[in-house]
Amino acid sequence: MIILNNLKKNKYLKKNNKIKIKYFPDGELKIKTKLKNNIKKVFLIFLINKNIEKEIFKILMIIDNLKKNGINKIYLLIPYLRFSRQDKFKNSSPLKLFIKMLEKVKLKMLVTFDIHSIQTLGFSEKLIIRNFSLFPKIIKILKDIKKKIIFTDIGGYNRYSKYLKNENYFVFNKFREKKNVKILNKNIVKENIKYIIFDDIIDSGKTIIESIKKLKNSNIKNIYIFSIHPVFSNKKFFKTIKKIKEIKKIFIFKTLKKKIKSKKIFFLRIKKKINSIIKKCLKK
Repeated sequence: MIILNNLKKNKYLKKNNKIKIKYFPDGELKIKTKLKNNIKKVFLIFLINKNIEKEIFKILMIIDNLKKNGINKIYLLIPYLRFSRQDKFKNSSPLKLFIKMLEKVKLKMLVTFDIHSIQTLGFSEKLIIRNFSLFPKIIKILKDIKKKIIFTDIGGYNRYSKYLKNENYFVFNKFREKKNVKILNKNIVKENIKYIIFDDIIDSGKTIIESIKKLKNSNIKNIYIFSIHPVFSNKKFFKTIKKIKEIKKIFIFKTLKKKIKSKKIFFLRIKKKINSIIKKCLKK
């Protein structure tokens, strides 16, 4: 078994095994595979950041190339699975289309972290889809800290409530009005504890900012933020959090390639979790 990942730009290396990715002058993609004859299993790790559709096609070409080289057991880990928030669209589902494509190239297993829509797990009868959560790691980090976990909406609470045992928590009632976000709850009672705002994805950051405003209304100052996926589509978010003194630190997992310069943002590693997942998947 070999592990190939895209943590280095356009390089998939492991000792004498190589997947070379080149582009023709007209922009077309060319893939060459050089693997040892005794390789039977390949585990691909792919962090998709920019050029999403282009990266997806690259994944399909790599899998197809590996299949033509006689490798039948191919596993794909995409820490942040794109398009999962479009599950409510009636006319089309880009993620369902991507999964159908993965079926066509006969991928054995698709693995991801904290998928936004659980419905995705039922999109295929042929492809095995596994969803692992990083939320228990957050609970472990906060184990001995006096805290109240604030879920930014009921959806987040529903996804992660099974990991809560004796945790002190509160759920915000979030309302979206076009491009704006509103928290409809009354102000919460201030306690002498740390307040942990949790949201699985930080995209524009509007939900996080509105949650902070609600806590500030109660004169709460010890605010920490935890999240899984650092999409960070709005650059103004970093300027905003810099000005808010009540935010002490933001902890987020590195499920996407992001270079961020902020004294308040700290990335949590996922390497150990990936290694344990690889062992679990390859036993099957």
